[in-house]
Amino acid sequence: KQAKAFRSDASITSPTLKRQIELIYLSYLENQMEPKLMEQMVTMASAIEGKFNTHRGEFEGKRVTDNVLLEVLKTEKDQVRRKAAWEAAKSVGESVAADLIKLVKIRNEGARQLGFKNYYEMRMALNEQDPGEIARIFADLAEVTEAPFALIKGRVDSAIQKKFGITS
Repeated sequence: KQAKAFRSDASITSPTLKRQIELIYLSYLENQMEPKLMEQMVTMASAIEGKFNTHRGEFEGKRVTDNVLLEVLKTEKDQVRRKAAWEAAKSVGESVAADLIKLVKIRNEGARQLGFKNYYEMRMALNEQDPGEIARIFADLAEVTEAPFALIKGRVDSAIQKKFGITS
């Protein structure tokens, strides 16, 4: 409340002090949402992170670590086996999808409580970033890197095709 009051205090004219107040206000704003909602967000995010950290994909009838799957992807030349390893590595998505969607909805609800359209826009605003400007920067980067990327990707694809005996 005090940071909000200072933020709207017209008698504060120092640019440095105004900036400090703005930074303090932004750093506390996210924590102003309903405590029960914040607790749900933290609990769900921790549970999802736990699933990511403990998930073991099923490969060839066994639950295996990501390191095993990465080794298969690095060395295996049999496409069927490589595909199975890749799918096992990505299977964590199925185990977190429903919880992740719930978390997104809860985060968006919290952001709306604070006057934002959604969680993404809130995070951008709290970090003093303009979503339109970020989108423009990435569009510019995509444009200037498209040709070099295509050239290098072609070389990488050729090397992979050669290594794994793929004829396309």
